Amino acid sequence: MRNLFVGLIGLGTFYLTACGSSSDSGGGCGTASACGGDVVGTWQVSSSCLTVDASSIMGSMSCPGTTTSASGTKITGTVTYSADKTYTSNLTTSGTMVVTLPASCLTQQGVTVTCAQLQQVLNSTMNSTFSSATCTESGGGCACTVTLNAATSNETGTYSTSAGVLTQTDTSGISDDSNYCVQGGKLSLASSSSAMSNGVTGLVVFTKQ
Repeated sequence: MRNLFVGLIGLGTFYLTACGSSSDSGGGCGTASACGGDVVGTWQVSSSCLTVDASSIMGSMSCPGTTTSASGTKITGTVTYSADKTYTSNLTTSGTMVVTLPASCLTQQGVTVTCAQLQQVLNSTMNSTFSSATCTESGGGCACTVTLNAATSNETGTYSTSAGVLTQTDTSGISDDSNYCVQGGKLSLASSSSAMSNGVTGLVVFTKQ
C-alpha cells in the first residue's frame, strides 16, 4: 500500500511497529483477509498497524539487537472510493517512536558513544519528517524518543478490485496492490509485496461514514 503509506510517512529505514486504535508496539501487524467486497463510499481510519523500515534515522548506529516501539504513533483521515473507479485520500500520520539500542550498538571501531552524544547526532540530522529526539540511558544502552512532524498526504487516482485485491494507481501512474476485505461496515487494507519493496508494510482498518 505504498500509495497509502510510503507517500504519507516517508520514513527511511528503521523498523517501526505501530498497532492498535492509536498504535501500540507489538509483534507484527498480522494480515487482512482478502475477502473482497464493495469499497464504494467514504471511509475513516479507525485503527492501524504499520511496520516501517527506517534505518537511515540511526545511520551507522543501527545494529542487531535494536528494538522499536511506536505506541504514540497514529494515522488519521479518510479515503473515498467513488463508483466511477476514482479515489481521493487525505491521511495524516503523527506521534512518536522509541528506538532502543543495546550497549553493544554504542561502541563501534573502538569508539563508544554516550546517549547524550547520540541525541546530539540525531537532532543534527532531523529533517522535515522528524522534529526532535531525546535519548536516555536504558539497560546499559540508550532509548531514543523521536518525534514525528505531522505529515498529511492528499492523493487522487483510479482503482480497481479483483479477487480480494485492491489496485490503486495515483495520478503519477504508480500502482500498488493491497489485500482488502469489507465486512460489517469495516474496510481492512493490508500491504502486499509491492509495498514491502519500499520498506513499508502494515494493516489499516477504516469505518464507513
